[in-house]
Amino acid sequence: MRVLLGILAGFLCAWIGTASAALIESGIYFNPSEGGRGYSIEQQGTQMTLIIYVYETGSLAPVWYYATGGYSLNGSGYPTFSANLTKYSGGQCLGCAMTSPAGTSAGTATLTFSTASRATLSLGSSGPFGSGGSAMIPLSRYTFSDSQNPLLGQWAFAYSIGSPTYSSSYGGIVRCSTVGSPVNSGGTGFVSCAPSGYAGECYTSGSFAGQCLLIYVGSTITETYLISMPTNEFRGQYWLTPGSGTRYRVQGVRAAIAGEANLFGAGSAADIVANAAPGAVETAKLAADALASAGADAVPADPALTDAVTALAARLRGN
Repeated sequence: MRVLLGILAGFLCAWIGTASAALIESGIYFNPSEGGRGYSIEQQGTQMTLIIYVYETGSLAPVWYYATGGYSLNGSGYPTFSANLTKYSGGQCLGCAMTSPAGTSAGTATLTFSTASRATLSLGSSGPFGSGGSAMIPLSRYTFSDSQNPLLGQWAFAYSIGSPTYSSSYGGIVRCSTVGSPVNSGGTGFVSCAPSGYAGECYTSGSFAGQCLLIYVGSTITETYLISMPTNEFRGQYWLTPGSGTRYRVQGVRAAIAGEANLFGAGSAADIVANAAPGAVETAKLAADALASAGADAVPADPALTDAVTALAARLRGN
């Protein structure tokens, strides 16, 4: 049951304007192999901010690094962000009187995203590592919910094709409730979803590590969604036909957690709006309109993606 979100216009709250496309998951990031330091990354419109909380060399006193600025899209279709770093130290302690921290220039930082929730942080020789030093630090979104099967629950999602109008925004609500044995390498298990035709799998290793595949198998099509490991939202890419080489943007928001009541009702547009979590469909609709401005792009067909989708579809059909 895919829903053309244009028919929801009479039920949606009024909205004004079009937001900028959201391409990454804002939140806390970390290097899975180096616990004890953290990174906060947030995207707002066309700007991005990076905060690094680490410890000083030698004294091990806590210090912060801060960078903010614009970004551009890289070959993966996700942002690359580069900006000057400022180091802050000697500031106010918890429960103490206000003391302004000292800020000093600390070179540059470059974030290159490969998915909506994975990036590489590059710190050059002019940065915190000093002359002759550099670092390439792999970062992942820090999750503390069900990281093995984050698709479980109910989601309002939308994707856009064409200009940001009602007639170009599609999506619906999907409920994923059970997990079976893995289908593809690195998968955490086949996830059964409703309405009929939807299924998925998330991956902790392999070609799609840190991402999930959600598919819709119809009578003549197999739609593909390659999305970031979801928390309360997800972002990613959509193909009308797996391996077709034309991708669009997709975004979703959580409508309910796993185990909560079924939100479908009779499945009509009115039921979806009435039963979804407050603002879920409206948020997905606004996201779809924003994503339309990013447009579609042609990418080389990915045999690994085609094979993974084919295997999921075969499990769904019971082949």
